[in-house]
Amino acid sequence: AFVISAKKRCRAPTPSKIAMSSKSRSKINKPMVEYYVHGRGNGHFSRSVAIIDRLNQDGVDVRMFTGRADTWMGLNDADEVIDKKDGVEKRRGSTTAISVTSMTPEISYFKTLSLLVERIMGDCKVSHLTGRFPDLVVSDGDFPGMLRAWLGSIPIISISHGQTFAESVMPKWIDQIPNGRQAWMHQKALNKRAAYFSNWQIGTNFVIMDTERDSAVVTKSPIRSEVK
Repeated sequence: AFVISAKKRCRAPTPSKIAMSSKSRSKINKPMVEYYVHGRGNGHFSRSVAIIDRLNQDGVDVRMFTGRADTWMGLNDADEVIDKKDGVEKRRGSTTAISVTSMTPEISYFKTLSLLVERIMGDCKVSHLTGRFPDLVVSDGDFPGMLRAWLGSIPIISISHGQTFAESVMPKWIDQIPNGRQAWMHQKALNKRAAYFSNWQIGTNFVIMDTERDSAVVTKSPIRSEVK
């Protein structure tokens, strides 16, 4: 019953049934990405900030679901701005940050199940209230975000540093380390869950690695000039 109800809420209705303001209607042709950020650790958040900024530069609107929405809003201006380069005006996309509770390993099974239902139904409700449904969902370690995309029949990208273990071919030298294979396989199984339902998978690492499936890539993260 929940799956049927969630699919109805998470899938975009036909355009004729979408109630929207004049401002939302003017944006309907702009691409919209929902970006879900796992709230544990600084890596997920800092990576997402960099990627979202690039999406905005390319004129993409982003709806960000994160446990650090207040931090993001304190450092960024959510309003659209005009970039001027070489005398050409280009409108940036805008980002709306929405605070959510992340699922972490220490919470109980029943709390996890309750939180999962609340997150999915609440996250999908935002699309109905705004009249804008995403063209793409990106999840940085956030399982409810991936499930929301699957229920809404929306393409999804899973990205995280943990996807390096989940998607890449294990290097031969790992077997030379005591318990190395066991540790690798543990991380592989753990991070594989973060890519359930995803269409494409991106692992971030300091080196490029071969992957086990064509839909995945492990790419080298750029290093900021101040830390080189």
